[in-house]
Amino acid sequence: MADNDFKTEPGRGAMFPNGNKSEESKHDHFGSFVADRDIKANEEVKFNAYNNTSQGGKKYIGIQLKNPNYKSNKPPF
Repeated sequence: MADNDFKTEPGRGAMFPNGNKSEESKHDHFGSFVADRDIKANEEVKFNAYNNTSQGGKKYIGIQLKNPNYKSNKPPF
């Protein structure tokens, strides 16, 4: 599976290093997550983060949203 074929599951996301950082003021990482519930304005969303390596060898930070009302049987990453 190529890195760009990866489908993000609800409640998870990923952050990647900014390989095009040309200035110190530019962002260090970029990424996204897919919410597993509705998120309201001003709501704090907590998450766990894990250092990972994709099947293609690219290092990234995996994100798992913490939702006290959602019980998953899947292990983190």
